[in-house]
Amino acid sequence: MRNHCLITLIVAFLLVSLSAKAQILTQKLDQVTQQFVDYNQFGGVVLVAQKDRIIYQKSFGLANRSWNIPNTLDTRFQIGSVTKPFTAILALQQVARGKLALQGKVSDYLPNYPQKTGRQITIHHLLSHTSGLVHYNDFPNYRRTILNKAYTTGGYLSVFKDSTLKFKPGAQFDYSSFGYYLLGVILEKVTQKSYAQLLQEYIFSPTNMTHSSLDNGQVKAKQAIAYRYNFNWGEYGYPAYRHYSTAFSTGGIFTTAGDLFKFQRYLMQGKFLPSNLQKMLFKVVKGNYAYGWLVENVTMGTQAMPLYWHDGGITGYTANLRILPKDQSCIIVLSNTRGYKSVRLPDYLLQTLYKQPVQMKASLWKQLYPVVYNQGAKAAIALYRQLKTTSAEKYAFDNEREYRLIGHRLLRNAKTKDAQAIFQFNLNTFPQSANMHEDLGYYYRTLNKRGKAIEFYKKAMAIEPNERRKEQLNRLLQVKPK
Repeated sequence: MRNHCLITLIVAFLLVSLSAKAQILTQKLDQVTQQFVDYNQFGGVVLVAQKDRIIYQKSFGLANRSWNIPNTLDTRFQIGSVTKPFTAILALQQVARGKLALQGKVSDYLPNYPQKTGRQITIHHLLSHTSGLVHYNDFPNYRRTILNKAYTTGGYLSVFKDSTLKFKPGAQFDYSSFGYYLLGVILEKVTQKSYAQLLQEYIFSPTNMTHSSLDNGQVKAKQAIAYRYNFNWGEYGYPAYRHYSTAFSTGGIFTTAGDLFKFQRYLMQGKFLPSNLQKMLFKVVKGNYAYGWLVENVTMGTQAMPLYWHDGGITGYTANLRILPKDQSCIIVLSNTRGYKSVRLPDYLLQTLYKQPVQMKASLWKQLYPVVYNQGAKAAIALYRQLKTTSAEKYAFDNEREYRLIGHRLLRNAKTKDAQAIFQFNLNTFPQSANMHEDLGYYYRTLNKRGKAIEFYKKAMAIEPNERRKEQLNRLLQVKPK
């Protein structure tokens, strides 16, 4: 009897101890996420699980700001490129059925695709981003000239199918969403089913993902509206428009955190694919990329373990799915308020889950902007130097974005002299930064000081050329001096 009582007490003590530890972990995960919310860098849903047990899930912010509707655990978010793992699984399922071959050529399945490239690119190349196909940002002003238009699948293929390959297929890794769009077209051709039907039949239905679908342009119940917090304006706005037809098999899925949890459990249990193809799904080809998944090794304390993951970003939505197969933990982060710091949230959650120290630096922008706005640039620069001397480890002194926000917000609020002083201070602090040169170019352009604007845009282009800077510089060069 005494032994029975002793065992009961020990079991009760262990249960209380485990419960207390779980509560502490939940609190820490909540604290990490709340810091991003407080900084207007996150609104959405976070889910953290180990095997079949969800240890933390919570919603933050608003799904619809106009109607003040909050995000909930059932809110649907577009997951952007986290769609790619789904497309990869669908492709390998058709390999298992004999309708696709990994070494099969694009031209084998799409005879009307340009033979010059179609005979070189294989299904393997498309899955692993080693095809040599171009990506969106290889087209000037792609957001305004490509992504905002409606297309049939054939029409969208015409956007990129005649482009010269960037390298011989298989030679290297270079991310191409067009490659995964092409996979979707091929899947539809060999199965005679729409991509949406394939998702429903082979993934959504078997996993009971009842809140998931492919975007068809119609707003469905419990669907979050996408926003972007603009620090320059100090308010939420809408992101650039993108037509749903351009997302398709490369970024078009809407889902919930709960449905993604079901998806990854089904995947980790090996229920989607035969074991040989399951292994290939996570076998790195080049650039840490396998078939639809990034695969890396991470060290948490003394533990080294593989990490399978993918992220996505599309018109204000962001998504991140991380799986640690060693102990079958997963982290899911879905958001409808895209912020420049929000991409770090999954990292911090992972570190917290494995009891690693989280070094979250405080916002320099939040400290300095009230001072520069009320007291001027000179006072803000003095405070900056003081903080760097007394609190070097506390603030994000190495984050260019923090500095740039201050100057642009000042310019937005017509404090031009202070803006110039801050932009110049930023350049002095980061003399090799193309962004800082571009900011001064932008400043002088807004003041119609064409010569100075051209000078700084040219310097920015010399350091790090891109299409945006090229476009702005060309516009300035085409304007005749008065």
